Amino acid sequence: MDTTQSHADQNAAPTGKQQPSASPLPSITLPEGGGAIQSMGEKFDVNPTTGTVLIFSYNSGSGNGPFGFGWSLSLGSITRKTSRGIPQYLDAIESDTFVFAGVEDLVPVLQDDSSVWQDSDSLPGYSIKRYNPRIEGPFSRIERCSNESDLGDVWWRVTDAKNQLTVYGSNTQSRIYDPKDPSRIFEWLTSKVRDQKGKVTWFRYNEEDGAGVDLARAHQQNRGPVDDVGRRSNRYIKSIVYGNLEPLLDPVGNRPQILPPERLRATA
Repeated sequence: MDTTQSHADQNAAPTGKQQPSASPLPSITLPEGGGAIQSMGEKFDVNPTTGTVLIFSYNSGSGNGPFGFGWSLSLGSITRKTSRGIPQYLDAIESDTFVFAGVEDLVPVLQDDSSVWQDSDSLPGYSIKRYNPRIEGPFSRIERCSNESDLGDVWWRVTDAKNQLTVYGSNTQSRIYDPKDPSRIFEWLTSKVRDQKGKVTWFRYNEEDGAGVDLARAHQQNRGPVDDVGRRSNRYIKSIVYGNLEPLLDPVGNRPQILPPERLRATA
């Protein structure tokens, strides 16, 4: 066998063009056979969120607020619509239109006979009416719960497509209402957010007062004295509590419809 040509090729001078050498990435292969080693069937994604999600945004067209002109915090609420007039607060005849999260009008859910859907059995002592957004989008179940013996005890609950329950205005501290008539509720603020595993986020508010108010200022005219009851209507976010160690579920593992305040405070 003639090896002269092969030796000449090996001793030839380099041409100046180096061919790139790529080392393939190591790959892990599973043995074929009895199947004693199998790949993981589930994926694990790390959630970087360490608390409740809040969005602090600015809109030049917005009015004044707790953080100044145009600034707002992403705390949802249900309020009465005012673009077409002053609310009448005649809920028995649906005189007002409710607005969910400041975006969509809510319309009552009707039965087959065109009467308003109403439930008085699932939550003892309360009458429940169900609403839908005028333009459906989030596909949430929106319900207004009214105490049958107390006209001032009205709150909302919204269950979204992920089975997360948000309660609006569960107590007087999370409602904006007429101090002279608690049944005239203008806005229901986010009170609690609960998931199916018993985790709870609790929103607490402070009511407005007249502490430190200069009555000589022009914008304080016609608002009454410092201790006037009308100054206590508005609410401001005080704290957001989350991270309960004990799941807030009933003995059989279900999410209770009403969470007792004393049990909620025990986890805060």
